[in-house]
Amino acid sequence: MTMPLADDIDIFCGHVTQHSARVYARLNDRPGGGEWSISGHVRGPFCMGVRTLPLTASLQDMGEGETLLASCAIPDPSAWTPLSPSHYVVRVDLRRNGELQESIERQLGIRTLGARGRDLRWQAKRWVLRGICVAEEAIGDLEQWRQHNAIPVVSSPTEVLLEQASDQGPLLAVELGIDANAAELRRLSEFPAVGMAILHTSCDNASNLNSLAPNILFAQATQVGDAAPAEWADFLLCDAKSPDQLREQVATSSLPIVAVRRVAKHGSFLDNRAECDRLQRDLAAIGDFAGYVV
Repeated sequence: MTMPLADDIDIFCGHVTQHSARVYARLNDRPGGGEWSISGHVRGPFCMGVRTLPLTASLQDMGEGETLLASCAIPDPSAWTPLSPSHYVVRVDLRRNGELQESIERQLGIRTLGARGRDLRWQAKRWVLRGICVAEEAIGDLEQWRQHNAIPVVSSPTEVLLEQASDQGPLLAVELGIDANAAELRRLSEFPAVGMAILHTSCDNASNLNSLAPNILFAQATQVGDAAPAEWADFLLCDAKSPDQLREQVATSSLPIVAVRRVAKHGSFLDNRAECDRLQRDLAAIGDFAGYVV
């Protein structure tokens, strides 16, 4: 059975400023400028519980190229943040010789989340990640995560969590297995709340996955003996149980480093959130890290 082409469409943001955001829709396995074309529109912003004035921008086919690619500019974009989770609805149409073949609609969150030098950046400011590894059923009230600037670090999140976090916040970091594939990453990238994906060095498919989701930051979970950061890594997750090894990684890496110390989660959310601050204090003599995960 042939899979729908629309399942392989990537929707992402390019250059974003306070005044404009460039949005793209791309289908990799069809060249542009031939019998196939791609178009559609972007409408928004929308935000749960907030009255907005949605605008519509048309996605225009960009013609000849290695892939089918459409683009449009969003004026005065409303960014997705945990405290103001605005999103846009993107409709993409695939046509062959002018005849409509397939259509999809997806959400898009415009996030100004990135990495620069040794820092993580959000909304043009240095941002310190504070994450808690947690089972989905133990996450509890999402509001407490938003108010305390904490990020759930989860594996295999359900559609329910992805939708709720996208509508309400907080940001999510998703830990992918060594068998992570394009379908799973595309599924995650459809939800504005998913801002980071954690991949292990042993994931053979990592470099291919990275290209499918330009707006997700990729973290490499390093292991003792890793020679150098992978080319696909935007930042590193480094184990803090050995201060000497952590100090060496700080000295040799040019990427942002997030320190990780796995702890037993027996207390309340606030107890676990306090562990992030405790980890920061414990590592102050080594350096000021881009984030802390417990």
